Amino acid sequence: MLLSSRTLLIWALFLMGVVVGMGQNYYQDLGLAKKASDKEIKKAYRKLALKYHPDKVPEDERKKAEEKFLKVSEAYAVLSDPEKRKVYDQYGKKGIEAMEKGWKPNEGGFPGGGGGGGGMSIVYFVFILLLDFVTQQ
Repeated sequence: MLLSSRTLLIWALFLMGVVVGMGQNYYQDLGLAKKASDKEIKKAYRKLALKYHPDKVPEDERKKAEEKFLKVSEAYAVLSDPEKRKVYDQYGKKGIEAMEKGWKPNEGGFPGGGGGGGGMSIVYFVFILLLDFVTQQ
């Protein structure tokens, strides 16, 4: 059965929403709303970093606290940087990963994608998300 390009696009957008929704949510990790200010982000991070710092918890809770501390630190590293936060808000964690591999949001396209231009970059991004989703199943 051959699907139309419109049907494929609808499925791609649906799956993109599912895949992005399944990822880590930096705002939730810090207990914040998406509209949180820089000051609120910093305050939440400091509070949670102290609470979950591996040196500040009993030995039997250290492994769990260390995992939480790393999540909170990763969330703060992204949300405290205005450029990374903008990319995260638009593309999620996959956008941050692409950025770390050299993708520059202001230039359009994706790493290794040959530029592509504004409209093509979202198509390529959806393709990468779908490919990642399929390969992880």
